[in-house]
Amino acid sequence: MRKVLFLTILCLSLIACKKEVEKTPEGPTDIRINNLTDLDFSGLSVTMADTTIVFGDISSKGISEYYRFKKAFPKAEINCVINGIHYSTGKVPDIYMQTLGQTKVTYHVYISDDLNNVLSISDVVIEEPLILE
Repeated sequence: MRKVLFLTILCLSLIACKKEVEKTPEGPTDIRINNLTDLDFSGLSVTMADTTIVFGDISSKGISEYYRFKKAFPKAEINCVINGIHYSTGKVPDIYMQTLGQTKVTYHVYISDDLNNVLSISDVVIEEPLILE
């Protein structure tokens, strides 16, 4: 009986002790796009967490300016027009996805399937911490 009581108290004390998890800010995050293709992107837009920002035109092998999102993720919905044809990464559900935090990030974008007009992000590069003033 004493062993059962001891084990019960031990289990209850272990359950009661909860480790504090340090939370990091979800954002904002500055995002830019690196066009890895030999083609120009026209009217490029990025959608994340119900926010759409139009980046505009990005020349072949070019890099856009940074644009600020309240929250950003390793995947995003990217749409643009290339030679008059609409290309997209498709919709990306961000539920359960880790945020990138307060950083400056570059998405490297390329055409992964030219027949189906599909863009993909080949790499997500965290450039530097975002300094908020």
